[in-house]
Amino acid sequence: MRKLPLLEKNAILSIEVSRNSISSVLAYSHYEINRNYLLTDKSVIDSEADPVGESEFWSNYFNALSKKFNWDFLNQSPKDYFLGKIMAFEDEGQGLGAIQIQISPSIKKEKEIFVALHNFLPGADLSASGITEDNTQLANLAEKLGYDELIMLDMNLMRFDLSWVYNSKKDKSWQEFHSKIDWDKKLPLIDAIRDSRLKAFSTMDLENPQIYNKWANFILKPVMKTNDAVIQDLLRSYVTVQLLTIHNNAQNRLNNFAIKRKKSGLILKGDVLGLLQYKQLVLSVLDGLQIRGAFDLLVDYNNVFTLLGRQYSEGINATKFIVTKSVVFDSKDRVYVFEVPGRHEEKKAVFLGSASSVNSKSRDISAVSGEFVIKDLSGFASGESYVFEGSFAKGAYVEGFDKKIEFTSGNEQDSISKVILDTRHKPVTYGPDYRSNLRKFSRWFVE
Repeated sequence: MRKLPLLEKNAILSIEVSRNSISSVLAYSHYEINRNYLLTDKSVIDSEADPVGESEFWSNYFNALSKKFNWDFLNQSPKDYFLGKIMAFEDEGQGLGAIQIQISPSIKKEKEIFVALHNFLPGADLSASGITEDNTQLANLAEKLGYDELIMLDMNLMRFDLSWVYNSKKDKSWQEFHSKIDWDKKLPLIDAIRDSRLKAFSTMDLENPQIYNKWANFILKPVMKTNDAVIQDLLRSYVTVQLLTIHNNAQNRLNNFAIKRKKSGLILKGDVLGLLQYKQLVLSVLDGLQIRGAFDLLVDYNNVFTLLGRQYSEGINATKFIVTKSVVFDSKDRVYVFEVPGRHEEKKAVFLGSASSVNSKSRDISAVSGEFVIKDLSGFASGESYVFEGSFAKGAYVEGFDKKIEFTSGNEQDSISKVILDTRHKPVTYGPDYRSNLRKFSRWFVE
């Protein structure tokens, strides 16, 4: 009996064009020999200055991507270099089953890009919205991942986009909430450093003109990665303010996330992810959105959920390419936000626990009040399950839990790489100045 076509070896190229970057994921699968992998790329662009509305730009982009991936995509005639025909899939490294391109509606040249791509690559599937804008897709993804609610938070320098879907307890239907912040121009974003709210979260002296100049250069010439401590601190403060604005605009609706439903997930994506340290990223999300309770955190550095989330949700009903869980993500992190009674200055053990497995040494997972603890548990033997368990102490608790926390990592849905324990007193306070914030950060992050 002939195998179903989608179960034979195949490859698909999925691309997202946003204001400052182009993200590409090439997914290859050969189910017969269990060979599945992704090739990823993220390129910086300036959609306002670069000639993204011209076929030549896209011809050069696809040829450069083909060389980087060592994969033949297109048939192009030397006589008609600006017309591409998708090479039919033949084998690994040669041809594609499809090319899918999503163009962010936030780009001013959206129509020009559509026309240029349609003219250059008429065989590609073009769309103006991805999973972030389509809450039906997001609800399907939440169901596939086993969540009762799911937030996808797309964070870019000039645009923040939050989509939240949650299962109604009354009729089991999916409800939705959407909020966004869109900076239309770069100059107001440069001047945002003078905002008193941003100063309240920073550990830098923002009155220093050198810091202002550094921020301005960063906004005018964005990058995908940075190790600059000043930029990272400014960006963490800026992200916190943007998310706090989204939280306040939601008029308390987001306060129910991770508290009222059994399983909650939060997916992070966008250019900001590559610019912040992991702890800065998580801290800005928690303090900006004012999250309490417990949830799973999936940090999508390569935009895989955006580019392949629909195919993953459709499973065997996908029309062009079947995406398995192992292709989309290997593991996730789990966040617990504690409620801690008592004085802020008081240090006391509020959680006593451990992570253990059959073949690895047990690890202590304890936490003291007033700290932000990140425990990396990825070191357990590859594919090995481990048990995480612990009890609250000194009156501390996490919303939705009684006296303890316990889970097993390694089963179909739950493979946990990191556990975050936020035992800071709530509400978390910053300020009144950058020196005070420096002292607070030194207390929160204890190595």
